[in-house]
Amino acid sequence: MAACRRVLIVSDNFVGGGLENRILGQLDYYVSKNIKAYLACGVLSDEFSSCFEKVLKTDTLGWYDAPMGRILRQAQEIYDFCVENKIDHIECHPWNLLIPAVFAANRLKVPISLTLHGKTSTVEYGNLFLDSIQRYGFDEVNIVGEHIRKEAEEYFVNNDVKVVPNSIKIESQQEKIEGRPGHWACISRLDKIKSGLIADALKIMDDAGVIDDIEIFGKGDGESWLAEEVKKLKQNKVSLKGWTDNAVETLRKGNYCGFLGMGLSAMEAASLNIPVMVLGYDGPYLEALSAESFDKIKNNNFVGFGARQKKQVLQELEALASNKQNYRVSGLIKDKCSRESVWGNYYGRIDSLECKKKPTIDFVESFLKKAKDSNCSIYDQEQQFSLCEQGGEGYFGKDDLLLFMRAAAKWNDALREEKYSQRSTHKAA
Repeated sequence: MAACRRVLIVSDNFVGGGLENRILGQLDYYVSKNIKAYLACGVLSDEFSSCFEKVLKTDTLGWYDAPMGRILRQAQEIYDFCVENKIDHIECHPWNLLIPAVFAANRLKVPISLTLHGKTSTVEYGNLFLDSIQRYGFDEVNIVGEHIRKEAEEYFVNNDVKVVPNSIKIESQQEKIEGRPGHWACISRLDKIKSGLIADALKIMDDAGVIDDIEIFGKGDGESWLAEEVKKLKQNKVSLKGWTDNAVETLRKGNYCGFLGMGLSAMEAASLNIPVMVLGYDGPYLEALSAESFDKIKNNNFVGFGARQKKQVLQELEALASNKQNYRVSGLIKDKCSRESVWGNYYGRIDSLECKKKPTIDFVESFLKKAKDSNCSIYDQEQQFSLCEQGGEGYFGKDDLLLFMRAAAKWNDALREEKYSQRSTHKAA
């Protein structure tokens, strides 16, 4: 293992939530191995600045009105930052800043990886150039759970997708055996989607009649809506507590007998031996975390998918309330989710990752450079096609664009066939 690496982490936002907590855990491992981490982001909460060696603050790309030159200026900005700080690996997270980061990495000839945190982590722009940047721009693509493997493998056709799950710093945890009966906690980013999931879950838990009160820790644009929604509950007393800077300490001191949530916060609660009802999407989804359900839920990064029968959920809630010992899984968390194991395996890969040749990225960057002085938006494919059809000095002709489209499609098919053959050979062996 190298004595030191310099890694640039790229993320549109770094403001507090599951993505940020995951990266902070990764940084904890990096510090222990003398790996230096830098950050490029659009929106940053000041309290996180000191977690990185240095921070590049830049605008996130606008959705529809950014001119072509802007993406190139941001790519140059990231490139200059990388040169100044001797960056030798770029790691991207959602959403838009990964586009200029791909160009910067391609110029630098340093490897670049992408981590997908959910089904909404990729943006299908419906634009040949931007979609090509995402699909062909990375040397490695990682997912946080098996639940998004199918989408990732279909979209990123030139990558063997790897799972890098969330992890827990086991040595800092202490088992917690009991809590005050009926006293529950929930920790989550309270955006509109997750607030809706929580509200649906609370209605079911209200009908179960096994919860006296629940304290919700989190912030987001769905918080005020959730505050009104919980007033409709018949039995559960709900308190919104705002954000907590230390979830584990909050849970340890809170005397909770149960936890509602998903992802990293669900893992943290389980690591303290607090029984967990896992939240999920496409529901309402609620499932008790137990020895029997552990591997399935872990492989989906402690997130559920698909509606479950309300009767089944009510039975699990009643069983959890009457016999909590069956739902205490801190031993499984320790064995299967340690930070040293998860990030050690990840670092072992990126330490030997090489920058691939990316002819598609070269072509797209050349096109953007030649069209950068136009008023064309980087999202306006029709105007881009019009520029190509006009031809003229400095522009690609329409035939060049059609060749690019055919080459990308041919490469796409070839890579799919190659990956399929590799998988078939592996299974046969």
